[in-house]
Amino acid sequence: MKVEISDKKETFTLIPETIGEYGDLCRLSSLVRPDENLIYAGRRGPIPEEYLENIPGLKEKNVKPCDSMTLRFKFDNDFIFEITDEIVKNNEGVDFIRNIAWSTHKIIFLGVVNLKGNIEANFTAGYCKICNNLTVDPAAILFMCDECVQKCVHEYEFSWKRSDDFKRLILVERCDKCGRINPDFDADNIYSSEEQARILEGLLNISVKSYADLPDLITDLKKGKE
Repeated sequence: MKVEISDKKETFTLIPETIGEYGDLCRLSSLVRPDENLIYAGRRGPIPEEYLENIPGLKEKNVKPCDSMTLRFKFDNDFIFEITDEIVKNNEGVDFIRNIAWSTHKIIFLGVVNLKGNIEANFTAGYCKICNNLTVDPAAILFMCDECVQKCVHEYEFSWKRSDDFKRLILVERCDKCGRINPDFDADNIYSSEEQARILEGLLNISVKSYADLPDLITDLKKGKE
């Protein structure tokens, strides 16, 4: 399945590359009406060989390694729609859709277009809360789209984000109105590791094992107060 993202990041399109994928989109269009939600039902894979070696019990359950990622979506708790791609070839499209689904818990089916004997299925993530334009940016759904952000008078407050590898907590400033992160704020140039840890502790209602290690390792955090 080929994934194309519109230039303005308003929609994404699935283009079938096999007869089976063509049939999947035909079935989708026959069962789901435009503007209906497909609820995210999780993913399968990828499962690298080293993952099987490090996680106890998987080999005993006869779990096999695989290079593909499959996203699953439900409609009316019955129809299951799957999007699969081979990670070794090109996983950017599936990763893009997974990030949307993980953030918003759904994608919105917009309909199918027939082009020169082939079909294309169009989707979006939701609508900007301010101008109601289509968007595939989860931040726009929670706050506002990029066009509306340009008009926002930012009011920043402390917040946090995870690093790209999901192993670090990073102290940031985030606008309370549009949700965008302050690009000029660098906590390391302003606060010590202990000061950052105390701020994160208050934001997340957690206690910290090692102030010196934060915000470097998420494993140095645990819920509750000691």
